[in-house]
Amino acid sequence: MSKIMEKAESPEHRRLVKQLIEWMENEGFKVECAAHPDYNRCSETEKGHIPDAKGYDRNRELRAYGEAKTTDDIDSERTKDQFRDFSKRMMTESKKSCPFFIVAPEGSEDAVRAVLKELGLSSSPFIYVRGF
Repeated sequence: MSKIMEKAESPEHRRLVKQLIEWMENEGFKVECAAHPDYNRCSETEKGHIPDAKGYDRNRELRAYGEAKTTDDIDSERTKDQFRDFSKRMMTESKKSCPFFIVAPEGSEDAVRAVLKELGLSSSPFIYVRGF
């Protein structure tokens, strides 16, 4: 277990990451890395973004990405860049779109959906938003 974190995360972000991990696992993904003390940190994408969680479903041969957003980070440029990157991930061999899970504090889901709409991503069937 690595306790290396990109930066000191807030208690709220850690809580959301834990919810993200549980949600991804309930959807059949084995979480391989996460921004959580019990996991190794995920590696950067070629665009320089590090997901808060990444998992793999061996049965579907499918990788999933996840982000946890606190209320004050939902509408930032960094978040928008991450959403663009993680929402367009595809499996190399099968060309399947990778699911992208986004968690935010309960009641903030509409703010997340507004950002997705602004980015032209609101109609993607592979992006899932949930409040916790």
